[in-house]
Amino acid sequence: MRRSSSHEKTITWPWRGRVAVLALSLALLAQVALPNAAQAGPVGGLIRLSQMGPNGNPDYGPEPFEAFPVTNTVAVAFSPDTSTYLAVWASDSAPGLGVDEREIWGQRLDANGNALGGDFRISQMGQDGLADYRAFWPAVTYNTKAHEFLVVWEAVDQVPGAIAPNEWEIYGQRISASGAQVGADDFRISQMGPKNNPAFDATSPSVTYNSGLNEYLVVWEGDTYNLWKTNGEYEVYAQRISAAGSEIGGDRQISEVGKPLDTSFLAGAPDVAYNPDQGEYLVVFHADDNANGLVNDEFEVLGQRLSAKGSNVGSQIGADDFRISHMGPDVNSLYEGERPGVAYDPVNRRYLVVWEGDHHQGGVVKGDTEVWGQGLDKSGALLGPMTRLSQMGAAGDTWVDVFSTDVAFQPSVGSFLVTWSGTEVGKPYHDDFMEDWMAEYEVYVQETKVGSQGATETGADDAMVSHMGPDGDTLYDGFVPSVTAGSGQEFFLAWAGDHNSGGVVEGEFEAWGQRWKK
Repeated sequence: MRRSSSHEKTITWPWRGRVAVLALSLALLAQVALPNAAQAGPVGGLIRLSQMGPNGNPDYGPEPFEAFPVTNTVAVAFSPDTSTYLAVWASDSAPGLGVDEREIWGQRLDANGNALGGDFRISQMGQDGLADYRAFWPAVTYNTKAHEFLVVWEAVDQVPGAIAPNEWEIYGQRISASGAQVGADDFRISQMGPKNNPAFDATSPSVTYNSGLNEYLVVWEGDTYNLWKTNGEYEVYAQRISAAGSEIGGDRQISEVGKPLDTSFLAGAPDVAYNPDQGEYLVVFHADDNANGLVNDEFEVLGQRLSAKGSNVGSQIGADDFRISHMGPDVNSLYEGERPGVAYDPVNRRYLVVWEGDHHQGGVVKGDTEVWGQGLDKSGALLGPMTRLSQMGAAGDTWVDVFSTDVAFQPSVGSFLVTWSGTEVGKPYHDDFMEDWMAEYEVYVQETKVGSQGATETGADDAMVSHMGPDGDTLYDGFVPSVTAGSGQEFFLAWAGDHNSGGVVEGEFEAWGQRWKK
């Protein structure tokens, strides 16, 4: 509510001064008592994070569909010690790299989103100038004891005798709070399949920091070879990494979907969160299975608890591959839940798992993809039913879409922030080959809390964060967002997109960021 000085001048009663003072006092009190209500939303303007190749050249940049479906083209983490962010992304650039020769890059920012130096290269996969050696899908976390970041990614490297051409594995690099590389360069994390064999791969990594043991857990999807596994049989794996960047033990299989040696079932797109209260991890992933009420090609979100303390770190706790999502009727492959994200709330000791999927209830139909959430208690028990968190377009409109969910928790406000890229309006068009759609993808958020009865939306509904190009123009988009809790009551979001300002043109993808206050 706005008070105007002209309105005050119309008061003619003798006590008008008291009224004005009282009104002013109430207004000031409201500003003090309700800072969140007055300031929720974006803080500052759009931040360009990357400078990949010459401006105006769409051949370079973190284009998110180079290795579709890439849900982590851009990632971001926060250092509470230095109040700085590290945003990372996969991109080619010039000079130095050829078109499609993608490496991992980073940019440090202060708490206000100001760049600290320029963007810098993190990975060195193979010889420069050779696009056969490249990196994708970065993820990043922060170590509060060593005061440094760990960045992980999937890549093809050039190590004669150890890595074959086109053999994808997971790699990592420690980065100091000041942006310097620390320790071994591009150290290898995964060991999938026989040595020097490109038939076996590791992709789609995620990473979290264990403050209790001062170590990391990296998870990924991959196929390997042993008495129970064969090529093309994808499962979720994990590897413990010390604070110094060394492997602790070997790769450990986390998921177990389908039958041994059966490539009909697969698990993938994992995410992981650390729970310091229980001393355990929660790994979530999508999978089809021949258990949990599922059949082949019926993808749902599953979870696995792992020990994060004592002598059994990494060992499974509780039910094996327990089911989190229920999209559509059971034993029905027409509906799916995919690409989950997870965050832990240490204040209320609860998790929020989010994903994209279509359903058959609440006005949602097959092909009408929305964002969904499920609350869990600290021991992994489901809290209430799953909750629809996005309302993109009209009910039942299959021409609108969402994908690439992520979630973070901000302790200072006791709230999760869920993000995704999606369309509010879509329309079909026809070309000579197929029917497709034209849509304007942007980045959205939804504030969410988890109580004893489950996940609940709070704040503005489906707030749009990005504004790539003119509103309503389908030529410009914002894709694959990542979110982290930042300083004070803030979150920070990063994504890939093309724009029409600052010398950037349509089809020229860069990494972008936006501060967001609860």
